[in-house]
Amino acid sequence: MIKKYQHKYLHLSIFLICLLSRLLFKLISGYNNFELFGDSTRYDMLSDRILEGNFDLDIVAFIVAPLYPYFLVLCKWIASENWELLAVSSQFLLVSLSSVYIYKTAFLIFKSTEVAIISAIIFIIYPMTLWYNFTLTQETLFQSFFIIF
Repeated sequence: MIKKYQHKYLHLSIFLICLLSRLLFKLISGYNNFELFGDSTRYDMLSDRILEGNFDLDIVAFIVAPLYPYFLVLCKWIASENWELLAVSSQFLLVSLSSVYIYKTAFLIFKSTEVAIISAIIFIIYPMTLWYNFTLTQETLFQSFFIIF
């Protein structure tokens, strides 16, 4: 059984491993934040529209989850031309926090440190989470908030 203070170091280790894996995957993949999904361009366009004062998020045949365009607006407002770096960094931090919550949830359910660690590792190396995390799409925020809450 792991003692309480050891859990804190384990949580920090899981967080840092997840964050490092995201950074390395982003660097190695060579893709930018818009190349992988057409939705990225739409969210950028919608956030620009909001910044111009047009809050109509209606796009024919595309239902927009309003949180993400407003998240991009916040990033653009805070970091102006470095907004993509802020958005992706925020997503990386959220998904890394999610990996800790995956560990905690698995530990609560199974009462096994080994199972909880394996659960966190599976989440960290799962290809779709690696793929989505640096693209400008709503999936990362949705998934992270779903896991954390």
